[in-house]
Amino acid sequence: MSAFVTCGATVPFPALVEAVLAPEFVGCLSREGYRVLCVQFGRGYDFEAQFTSVTCTRMPLESAEVSELRQLVRDERVTVMGYKVQDVVVLGFAYSNNILQIIDRYGDVVISHAGTGSILDSLRLNKKLIVVVNHTLMDNHQKQIAEKFQNLGHILATNPTAIELCDAMKRLKHEDLIPLSSETNTEFMERLKSIAYS
Repeated sequence: MSAFVTCGATVPFPALVEAVLAPEFVGCLSREGYRVLCVQFGRGYDFEAQFTSVTCTRMPLESAEVSELRQLVRDERVTVMGYKVQDVVVLGFAYSNNILQIIDRYGDVVISHAGTGSILDSLRLNKKLIVVVNHTLMDNHQKQIAEKFQNLGHILATNPTAIELCDAMKRLKHEDLIPLSSETNTEFMERLKSIAYS
């Protein structure tokens, strides 16, 4: 199984990246049967620096895992990295215009920042979704959006710590999340707009 993490492409979310790369969380993934963790960490973030204090092995660029992600990213300017941490392959890249295919490939579970676009992308692909609020943002509408989606039963919402993410992963096994309707729901869209712009 694979877990996909998206921080979005525009606003850095270092707390989320650090939480998912923490040995406690990688160990939790391993115990839950996950063998791949793919992280879209956003522009301007030093992903490699996270591995200086972690026991890991850098994977060669020609390894099957790194090559497969590089093909999905479809942009030669974007560096794709891979590390072996414990028994989990950790892949990382800054951004991609092909994010839906990457979510589809690596998202047995998706851990996402609380941006509406990322949430809807994952829900439209019928992915199990854990949403993490970036509390450092001013006028934090992300919290309202995450709470609303959670109250509707579509997602689990949590905070950017390894312990809370592990708890959410365990809860996810027992939750029957409600898939997002494929129909256009005008009432829901209007409610979402009112939350986002209030």
